[in-house]
Amino acid sequence: KPVCSEHMGCGLRCAVQRRLSFLLDAVYGLRAIHGVGMIHGDFKTLNLLVTREGRVKVADFGLSKLMGTMSIVPGTKTISGTPQYMAPEVMYCKPQGLRVDIYSFGIVMWEIMTGVVPWKDMDYVQIIQRVTHAANAIQKPPPGRPPIEDVLRTFAPSGYISLLETCWAHE
Repeated sequence: KPVCSEHMGCGLRCAVQRRLSFLLDAVYGLRAIHGVGMIHGDFKTLNLLVTREGRVKVADFGLSKLMGTMSIVPGTKTISGTPQYMAPEVMYCKPQGLRVDIYSFGIVMWEIMTGVVPWKDMDYVQIIQRVTHAANAIQKPPPGRPPIEDVLRTFAPSGYISLLETCWAHE
């Protein structure tokens, strides 16, 4: 079914399609950012703005950087970003590439479809411990990611869960 023109009273199918439309706009924005050789560095739902026309625009480039540039100062272990959306390599202070934004996109996929901020009620240390847990490197899906509830599995389109899990894979 196509999305109704007013997005009201059309039920769950319309709501899911609208959320998918938001995600598609967000990934097009991310593709444009990557296309000019930049890493966003803090890709999250709070940095996605919705226009009056219902289109999503990627915002807040305060942590963005050119690909190939140093993301941490040598000799330090300072990380920047939002832990709920931060890729493991950022937490490990490893070199960063486009994959850090792709990881964050996977978390955004989860949040947009569930309507819940990931790792709610956890502090930064707990989130970092969860994301960097050694089991994440060998178990599929990584146990250190937010749980994929049955309702998400039921209403997500074909391939959605697989794409989400690929985006937030440990490696």
